[in-house]
Amino acid sequence: MLEVLQNTVDLQFQFGSATLNLLDREFTVPEKWRAELESLGSRQMDRSSLETLLDQWFGKGKNKQLRKAIQDASAIVYYHGQTNVPVVESLVCDDAGQFKLLTENLGACWIHAGRHFEKLSPVVPGHQALLDSFVTRYWRFYRSLQDYRAGPRSDAASRLRDEYDELFSTRTGYDQLDKRIATIADKRSEMLAVLVDASIPLHNNASELQARVSARRRDVSLHSRSARGARAMDIFTTIVQTSRLLGVSSYQYIRDRLVGAEAVTSLASQIQAAATPAGC
Repeated sequence: MLEVLQNTVDLQFQFGSATLNLLDREFTVPEKWRAELESLGSRQMDRSSLETLLDQWFGKGKNKQLRKAIQDASAIVYYHGQTNVPVVESLVCDDAGQFKLLTENLGACWIHAGRHFEKLSPVVPGHQALLDSFVTRYWRFYRSLQDYRAGPRSDAASRLRDEYDELFSTRTGYDQLDKRIATIADKRSEMLAVLVDASIPLHNNASELQARVSARRRDVSLHSRSARGARAMDIFTTIVQTSRLLGVSSYQYIRDRLVGAEAVTSLASQIQAAATPAGC
């Protein structure tokens, strides 16, 4: 994720007080290795230098969890301190661990969270009724958040927080449903990120749908036979999907480039034009 956000594969890693503070707050580091980290002082490393240092400390392939914690923390601190690219303030995502700690605000996708209830398939009629009732309340509250996002007010934010607590403190007696409700209850800050910043979307479904094309191809083809094949697949998928969003024939675009006609405007220029407000 940090490679994507910084548009590079040459990640840098920053050590110093900020990295130690992050490790103390989010990870468990034995005192021996914390002292080693302190001895580094304020220092920046590239990936190769860091791997060499960690091999000297732990040996190859050992202490994997601690190695990862040190790598993650130092890479995150460097990203937050660098000025080459803007630091993203908010992300809307699912519950995958690779998104944690990267941004100031982390918003949960309500549509993704709602899929946890869709996966339930109760056979007892009473459980079916309980599930249907809760799902109706879930999406009703989601629509209330949409209304808030369209016109945020502090009094409405306070009311919605109370309604969230009431909704996700529900206990139905249907054990599997109650476990899913409790799981979402624990993600209160992420689920209600829009109440802190109304510009944060309630879902990332548009991005999910774009990625689904590659996922379906993977389901059919299993994998590419080489790194070159994987890169070719990514390139052509990107061209086809971007052309579709811009209303361009991907066939005509690719044909134009192969014959060297250059009659069709580049996708990069079309993206820039589409992103520029009218009149600018």
